[in-house]
Amino acid sequence: MQEICSQPFKLDLKCPHHQGYDLIYVQLKLIDGQDNKLFYCSECSDEDADYKSTNFITIQKIMQQNQNQILQKWPILNDNKLLNQINDVINIQNNFDEITEHINSYFKNLLVQVIEKIDEQKEKMLLQIEKIKNYKQDILKQYIDISKIEEVKSIIQSQDLDIEQKKKKYLVLLKQIIKKKDENSQILQNMIQQAKQISKIDCDIPQAQKMQILQDLEKINFFQLQKKNECNTNKNIEESAKVEMLDQSVKSEPKIDVQDTPKQFSASSNDHSKLEIQKSVSNQKQGIYKNILDEINFIQSKLNLKLNKMLIQKISNKEISISTINSSYFTQCYTNTNLQHSKNYIFRFNIKSTDPMAQFAIGLENENQISNKALICDLYCKFDCKDNQLILNEGKISKIAQGSNTLMKCDSSLLELRLSYDKYFIQISDYPETKNKYLHIEPTKKYFQNHSIKLFIYTKSSQLCITLKEAYEVDQFI
Repeated sequence: MQEICSQPFKLDLKCPHHQGYDLIYVQLKLIDGQDNKLFYCSECSDEDADYKSTNFITIQKIMQQNQNQILQKWPILNDNKLLNQINDVINIQNNFDEITEHINSYFKNLLVQVIEKIDEQKEKMLLQIEKIKNYKQDILKQYIDISKIEEVKSIIQSQDLDIEQKKKKYLVLLKQIIKKKDENSQILQNMIQQAKQISKIDCDIPQAQKMQILQDLEKINFFQLQKKNECNTNKNIEESAKVEMLDQSVKSEPKIDVQDTPKQFSASSNDHSKLEIQKSVSNQKQGIYKNILDEINFIQSKLNLKLNKMLIQKISNKEISISTINSSYFTQCYTNTNLQHSKNYIFRFNIKSTDPMAQFAIGLENENQISNKALICDLYCKFDCKDNQLILNEGKISKIAQGSNTLMKCDSSLLELRLSYDKYFIQISDYPETKNKYLHIEPTKKYFQNHSIKLFIYTKSSQLCITLKEAYEVDQFI
């Protein structure tokens, strides 16, 4: 096409109203109730008393337009300034090679600096360990010096002294030891206190700091911050198109029974803006979402409380991060408030794990079960975390209603749990795709009616982080 357009323009179109005149213009305006003349020659324009050049475009411009150009006046829009703005956008001279090099350089330098800082901190901690070890030797040396134990041995072992001479020498030494009893006691007590201070190790704070660092790294984004005067129409057009498309999707989606979760709009979770628009459109159209994230927190149960402490933190956007100190003992936490019988709930979790053997369970338990020190619950679903995937393991919420036993990829989906008391319904699925759905195996009507229910999480891996990112009360599931 570009080859054709690059050739000299030559087109033989004659005016049917003026013999010998070539057609030059195309009409862009229609007048209702009139027989509109759409093609004009120079004589046509002279004879038209209402002729305005803004209402016409030359045939030559149309024919010479190529796919890399914006044709002014076409298509017909509410405001032709949009065409100028689009033309400005596509002609901005961005040096993408330079930008790419800058981004690569930034992350390369960041990686080097982070590694250097980590090495520095590690060396400091290892030096502290050496100080502790050396200080223990100092305590032992001080004890030996204070105790005069070698002198006692020498007196007892001496072959040159008889028993009476040994008694006299020992008596002198004993009086010296007794005389310095208070002084020596204070010296040793101070050294013991100092040893306790420098030997105190707190794993909770570094673990929490590690999670915070990882979360902060995820916030690095070169395209996030835009000056207000740099916002352009191209972005507005694109977002409007997305909203319109999603709006049509919402309109066309029928309301169905709570036990049949709807097919979500197909969108990659990596496209954050699309997901946000989807949620925004859904919320505005239905008006049923009540965000309860700020009302929820988790409490660690008595199960292995002293052996494996959980780190439960409110982080950005009121999200809740849950992890454990070590990987030796299972432990669990549960919501600080009961889930109400009159409500329908949606919970969405982000799962991150670098442990190939990580396992966790999520489900419901009642207050009687929480009071026990063992994990006793009727409704749960247990997962294995392998190769960035969540794989169904066992539990009473493990009936595969749709899909397979691989729930999702952790880096591109959220684990969604839906709960409805009125319909005795609980479902676990991948969000937003909803390709896989797991339901409870046995009827749960009696369970829902008889107990005050809490949401619980059961885990042990220190390399597994479970983050509650969204929590809603809803009038109905759509």
